[in-house]
Amino acid sequence: MENLFWIFAITGSVVLIIQLILFLIGAGGDEDTDFDSEMDGDNDFDVGSSFPFFTFKSLVGFIGGFGWSGIIAMEQTESNLIIFGSSIFTGIVFALIVSSLLFMISKLKHSGNIKIRNAMNKTGDVYLPIPGESKGTGIVQVVVQDTLTDFKALTRGESIKTGSRIKVMSIEGNVLIVEKI
Repeated sequence: MENLFWIFAITGSVVLIIQLILFLIGAGGDEDTDFDSEMDGDNDFDVGSSFPFFTFKSLVGFIGGFGWSGIIAMEQTESNLIIFGSSIFTGIVFALIVSSLLFMISKLKHSGNIKIRNAMNKTGDVYLPIPGESKGTGIVQVVVQDTLTDFKALTRGESIKTGSRIKVMSIEGNVLIVEKI
């Protein structure tokens, strides 16, 4: 039985170290933490759909915790029930710790995509002239999510020249509806 615990402990530890090294050099992959979650705060903690408990990394945490706990428990007691019970409990705790860390790391991810809805009520500058009376689009530059971004824009009023200041009044599809300030 001691050999079994050593196999679990060493296997779990070696695989965990390899995963850590791969993660640190950026080659570990994101399959366990890719939840397509948005970073705008709309998502609440939902155990059923977001919490990554059943992953390869949490399994490795369970195996390592199970093995090391078994080795330690064998030195403390002769009862197989206590040894296996404490090993299973410790393995589950290790798996939960790994899963919790993966969940927290996943919340740090940011897609980097600009959301056009965040341009609403912002001001900016006309880069390419905008024809008046909704007869065509021009290009405006607006700071959205701390990034200067170019958007197609149209105006319902008279044409707006390059360099003019504008305010985003509404959004239709991927086109900003702007007015000259």
